[in-house]
Amino acid sequence: MSSAHVGHVVSECWNCDQTVAQIVKARLQMPSGWSSVVSLCQPCFVTVYMPLVAEARDLVPDASRARSLLVVDDDPNIRGLLKTLFEGEGFSVNTATNGREALEKARTVGPDAIVLDLCMPVMSGQEFLQAWRETAPEATVPVLAISAYGLSQTAEDLGVQALLPKPFDMIALLDTVEALVSPQRSAGVA
Repeated sequence: MSSAHVGHVVSECWNCDQTVAQIVKARLQMPSGWSSVVSLCQPCFVTVYMPLVAEARDLVPDASRARSLLVVDDDPNIRGLLKTLFEGEGFSVNTATNGREALEKARTVGPDAIVLDLCMPVMSGQEFLQAWRETAPEATVPVLAISAYGLSQTAEDLGVQALLPKPFDMIALLDTVEALVSPQRSAGVA
């Protein structure tokens, strides 16, 4: 099994030897039980690490377990990183660049959970939440809100199931999403 988290630490990428301000620390667990932590720049994490994880036989998820996520963020790097990360964990991932696009996709795709940036142009995450509640009040799709700005509100204040600050710890992000979709999976099992 492997895991990763993002941090703002000046470090050298294990793969390309470039010094970068934002790194992804990836824990590699060997079958023998030994593990190692490597520091990667985001491009190496996406182009080298994630494809290796996806190709590893024992880490490839069962297709019958596919769960769907809608990732909403105006930053293409974060959107791409999260899409790659969650697809590597067996999720079917749709993306949106703002709240308006997210509303359309959430209505048509019906995701198991939504990962939502709060600060975006066109329609913010908070505006999305208000519109989503008005247009789909019966929807029980759990929402994980993420934000790089001061979080003076709680998840309860926002009306979401979870709230994480950016930069986020990838392990905490994965664990939170897993916790959000797990009740959905067990509710659907007969």
